[in-house]
Amino acid sequence: MKDYVGIIIDPDQIAKTLNPENPRSADLSAGREAVKKIRDFIESKENFAIETTLSGSFVLRHMKTAIY
Repeated sequence: MKDYVGIIIDPDQIAKTLNPENPRSADLSAGREAVKKIRDFIESKENFAIETTLSGSFVLRHMKTAIY
């Protein structure tokens, strides 16, 4: 999939990078980093994918804002 979409933003992977010994303790920081990356990619109009449960409306709201 990475070859097709380019970058994949995965908060769990970001957490593992921030704290390999205890990734769950880095969840909040990883979430912030993921949000920053999402905003940057939407603004630059680059292709990307997000590993998410879509439990919130953040991503869709920001994409709609970028379109208009």
